[in-house]
Amino acid sequence: MSAMGLRRIIEVLHNKELQSIYYANSEAGSILENWSATHGWARAARIFGSHEVIHNRPDGTYLIPVFIGPTSYGHWVTVIIEKHGRYRKGHILDSLGTTTADNQIIQKIAILFGGQNTYFSWNIIPTRLQSELECGPRTALAIFTVATSIATGISVEDSIASASLVSIRQEDYDSNIVRDTIANLAGQYESRMWTHPVRTIAPETRPRPTEIVGYKRKKRRKRKSGNPKKNGSTIVLSH
Repeated sequence: MSAMGLRRIIEVLHNKELQSIYYANSEAGSILENWSATHGWARAARIFGSHEVIHNRPDGTYLIPVFIGPTSYGHWVTVIIEKHGRYRKGHILDSLGTTTADNQIIQKIAILFGGQNTYFSWNIIPTRLQSELECGPRTALAIFTVATSIATGISVEDSIASASLVSIRQEDYDSNIVRDTIANLAGQYESRMWTHPVRTIAPETRPRPTEIVGYKRKKRRKRKSGNPKKNGSTIVLSH
């Protein structure tokens, strides 16, 4: 599945406006790869396309599709972050079962959501292994399952367990069903759903031109005593 295809599915979910659920776009991996802690929260949090997330860092469930590895043969995984006050817990859903918390991008997600006086832990979720090259559809399905399950009152843990597909026996697992489910979801996409980039600085906190270092203001020339003064068209000299 292409990044654009996954992005459209995320936009469909984003348009449902489920409370306290935040979706990162499909470019999250590349943005986080070039991010460091010195860049700050806002620069990375723009992946969620939400003013609320960027400026207020609300509690809730954050769903992040992450593309790991080179474009030609990389792999999609799903990262789920539970944020409740000082408590942050990360879950990794990987249909190949190979991604760990030691991965560079996964570590950056921990840095992004962690910080002083916070407790952060990772949970690697056992998943039903993919049978073909359907990591993209599996990631989209996981995000869809977790979001819609939580919205109906199911706990985060049970929602993640459902998204892992471990309840399905390996011999009963059918990648075509996964692909068809995601194709139907993608068919709901409309151009009006597209989330446009958001500013990382709130308009009311943007510095005024006169507050910017190096900003030059025009200064009026001060008249010196003893200089000729104009009175109408006549120059009056002081004695």
